[in-house]
Amino acid sequence: MKKKLALFPVTRVQCALSRHSSLLNGFDVSYLFVPRFWALDGKDACCLDGGEVTNRLLHSFDKELLMDIDVLFVDYNENINNMAIYESVISAAMDACIEIILSREIKGKLESETPNLLLGNNYAIKEKGEKEHLYQICCPVITVLTQGIRTDQFAVELSLRKHFLESGYRVSQIGSHDASGFFGFSGIPSFLHESFDAYEKILKFNHYVKNLAEEESPELLIIGVPNAIMKYNDEIPLGFGILPSIICTAVESDLSILCMYYNSYNIKIFKEMRNYFHYHLRSCVNLFALSNTRISFDNSSGQDKLDYFDLESVFVMKGIENILKETENFEFHLFNALNSESINEACLLAHSYLTDNADFVR
Repeated sequence: MKKKLALFPVTRVQCALSRHSSLLNGFDVSYLFVPRFWALDGKDACCLDGGEVTNRLLHSFDKELLMDIDVLFVDYNENINNMAIYESVISAAMDACIEIILSREIKGKLESETPNLLLGNNYAIKEKGEKEHLYQICCPVITVLTQGIRTDQFAVELSLRKHFLESGYRVSQIGSHDASGFFGFSGIPSFLHESFDAYEKILKFNHYVKNLAEEESPELLIIGVPNAIMKYNDEIPLGFGILPSIICTAVESDLSILCMYYNSYNIKIFKEMRNYFHYHLRSCVNLFALSNTRISFDNSSGQDKLDYFDLESVFVMKGIENILKETENFEFHLFNALNSESINEACLLAHSYLTDNADFVR
């Protein structure tokens, strides 16, 4: 029997969960909770990411509705900085005696621990006597990378999963977000977030993936890589691209997809990104997902930060058309993850790349 799942607060990332709820493994989405002061009760979840209509309605959080669910997944939303809001929701769920699952980020923010964490390392990794070399992974690998938060990366990962599963392939997957566990695959293992040498992390992650591939015998492996691929500037490091570098060094991919912020790019930008992927991340990137988010640098308050501006898929698709019109012989493929026709075409292209170039796929 499937467990009834509720989310709080619904984020852009979790909109992907609602759009791909048919892929959930052992769960049904009952409620998409948002804070009451957002005044979004009864609106479609697409109002949060600007994509196509999801036919999933938002609900203002009400502890009375907790009686109708089995599991509450609590994530961090950068627009809600008051930790007391999260604490009150968690407290209400505890009083209702339902299972509570916290994302890694909200756990860190709350400096708390939970015994009911759904995610984790499902594959044993040797701590001692581990061979100090990298194993080749015995199936094609697609990596999905990002310029930063709010780039609809998780939506791309789930769309790829849906496409290849419906095409009859055995798919193993490691997701960029903690909600991956609801779909039956693991998130990024926790040891990659611990403080120890990058050399050891590269070996550990490679051996982790090798064990996963031996256990599941997939025909395709999809890896969602968290954190930005590079810094924005010296004041906004965005992790310096360290975690993507570790993962891409540990597991060489056959095809990479980069989720980018929307802008009026020219072909030079995409060529530079291709070179960066080739020389720094050891992979080939020809597919670029332009998200429903635009960013700008803000130093008006004396503190360097990025501002995020939400867009709609209709606007982004028109922008993609303009980029293609202004550039002859455009050699890359641009798409929007929240437009069904656009993402379907991207999945077909990824599929054809792996099948048409089978002799060159590791």
